[in-house]
Amino acid sequence: MENFSLSDLQKSYLVGRKLKNNLGGVPCHAYFEFEGEKLDLERFKKAWAAVRKNHLMIHSCLLEDGEIREDKVMDKSLFVFNLSKLEDIKIEEVLMDCRENISHRAMDLKRGQSIGCELFLLKNEKIRICFDVDLVCTDVNGIQEILNELGYRYVNKDFRLRTYKLNKQNDETLPSQNLIKQDTKIPYGDNATSLYSCKYSSFDYKFNKEEYESLKKIFGRDLFATMLSTLWQASNREELLVNVPYFMQCKEGYDYVADNTKIFWMRIDKDCASAKSIEETVKKRLSEDRKDYKLENGLVPLVFSYNQNGIFLNEEFVNNIGKLTYMISQTPNVCLDVQLFNMLDGLLISFVYPKEINGIDNIKTWFENYIKRIQELIEK
Repeated sequence: MENFSLSDLQKSYLVGRKLKNNLGGVPCHAYFEFEGEKLDLERFKKAWAAVRKNHLMIHSCLLEDGEIREDKVMDKSLFVFNLSKLEDIKIEEVLMDCRENISHRAMDLKRGQSIGCELFLLKNEKIRICFDVDLVCTDVNGIQEILNELGYRYVNKDFRLRTYKLNKQNDETLPSQNLIKQDTKIPYGDNATSLYSCKYSSFDYKFNKEEYESLKKIFGRDLFATMLSTLWQASNREELLVNVPYFMQCKEGYDYVADNTKIFWMRIDKDCASAKSIEETVKKRLSEDRKDYKLENGLVPLVFSYNQNGIFLNEEFVNNIGKLTYMISQTPNVCLDVQLFNMLDGLLISFVYPKEINGIDNIKTWFENYIKRIQELIEK
């Protein structure tokens, strides 16, 4: 295997796992549940094995120093449980136990544990899939492509391996992190510096397909900037300091299961809150070679992410494997993670936060204001 190592951002996730303050002590991890029926188990197993084998980052051992070693043996990552003979109350207990234990787990990356799938066979040929991944291995765009590739392989019975180039951006020597100053007090997280090993929850809302199409028709390519501008308006604050992970499209021929994320900070106030101003700032930040991850106190008060590269789950996955019914994620040092996803049936918005953080009522109010303002944009 050619020389390949983790990016600075990926290494920061490894550091965050160990911290006993500043919302550390957790992996950068995402967990999803899908529900479907009449799954061809053997075909699904073959599709899963092909996806995992085809991408270096999800069949490798990731060492603490950032070195990557390909795991040619590959520990088992797909587990099947037949619950169809159990009583309904026992089935629910098992499923909730899986959610509780898997949704916040720290995978053993040095042993090649980076992606997992628990498949439950239920009554009347129904299924639940619990899928999780450590984001040290790939960004949100990569997760999207893993799931869509799984759907494609399953439907088309295509288990052939493909050849990808390694993403060379991860080999570059990047400048050291700069520290950002926050000038205004935020209405949540005043206890965040003392918290670690938290559990996470979220406020969620999905705009239906018709509403989502209206937004795209009105704002087109400015939708990312419009959603960010509206987030500032809904905050009722003079200034918003936001950390933006911008998911870049993978270059043709390169493996998309990687870190293709450009991280930058933006200050939004009344002088630069229009969609046009935000779009210009985003373009400027994307052209800069800066690595600003955290504030001086080691925290990230707000993250805004919106993967605009396609649909999060394609028709092949949704119609033949299952529909998304639950998800939760966590990121070290982050107080509030605002996430937007393009779905087949609409636009999904989630405000993800640590359960132990102070100010959850303020986060909920902000979330509700945000949804209301987006609804007003649609109605105009």
